[in-house]
Amino acid sequence: MSPEEEILASWDQNAAVWTRAVRERLIPSRRAATDQAIVDAVLACEPRRVLDAGCGEGWLLRRLYDAGLRDLVGFDASAALIAAAREWVPAVLHVATYDE
Repeated sequence: MSPEEEILASWDQNAAVWTRAVRERLIPSRRAATDQAIVDAVLACEPRRVLDAGCGEGWLLRRLYDAGLRDLVGFDASAALIAAAREWVPAVLHVATYDE
């Protein structure tokens, strides 16, 4: 297995744990500042549509949807993370790598 395949397998294997940690705000640095800073920076640009490259379980797309954005697209190489995002985010979501 190549290093890239090992990394992807690890993300797929740990998708449920990561999704829980993000959605339940269990990561102190993200809860304290990081998440809100990212949301604020995106909204400051007043986008009409957003492409979230490496969207993971979809936390950012969900926050942007809650802020009123509706033209949202995300992709991630982890099929398990995209599956989690599809359960939670009304966006167009794809399993794809950066190269794809």
